[in-house]
Amino acid sequence: MKNYTSFFKNTTTELSKFELLPLGALPSNAHELVIAAVEKIPKGYVATYAQMAYRAGLTRRRARFVGSVMRNLPENSKTPWHRVVPSSRTLANHPGKERQVIRLKKEGIVFEKNLIPYIFFKWPEY
Repeated sequence: MKNYTSFFKNTTTELSKFELLPLGALPSNAHELVIAAVEKIPKGYVATYAQMAYRAGLTRRRARFVGSVMRNLPENSKTPWHRVVPSSRTLANHPGKERQVIRLKKEGIVFEKNLIPYIFFKWPEY
């Protein structure tokens, strides 16, 4: 229980019921929220890490968190990790880049000068 001195009155108020989360704290189920958001990306479309953070109910600044969730998925995961790409529209350099390109091309995504055209980012709302 913390004591706070009121600005307008010289009294002390006890706040025990509502404690604020530290700035930048994640909800305990953030990992599951990200996976649920990524699983809703339709075939033939992509989304950025920041878009997935936003759709998971996090701030867009949590794009790196989304990347770490995607990176730590098990090999046999059914989550379509390959549909999440950087906002630069190029694919990030990582060990599974070749597999990602193959999966995206199978779903009909084309690359123009190593960039994914914006049309593939505009997918129907869920």
